[in-house]
Amino acid sequence: GVPKEIAVAGSLDDPVTQEFVAAAFRSYQPHAVIGVADPGNAEQLPFLQHRPMRDGKVTGYLCEHFSCLAPVTDPNEFASLIVRGSGVVWSEF
Repeated sequence: GVPKEIAVAGSLDDPVTQEFVAAAFRSYQPHAVIGVADPGNAEQLPFLQHRPMRDGKVTGYLCEHFSCLAPVTDPNEFASLIVRGSGVVWSEF
């Protein structure tokens, strides 16, 4: 599988953040790193540092192949984004 970085920017005690996290775990992602970028937490993992909330809304980020897809602020859209991925198939020559 493709290694994925799945980041959710939002406060951990926000039910919407929890919806995004649930969406991330809904599908089996054995090669994923999943993290929550809580604005109240100064100590962030490096891959969470540049994943801010957009317009004050909980925001989900999906990154694979060292590039990130456009961030989303809808948990259902986030869930389908994680399953679909970038749609890019990489082959080794």
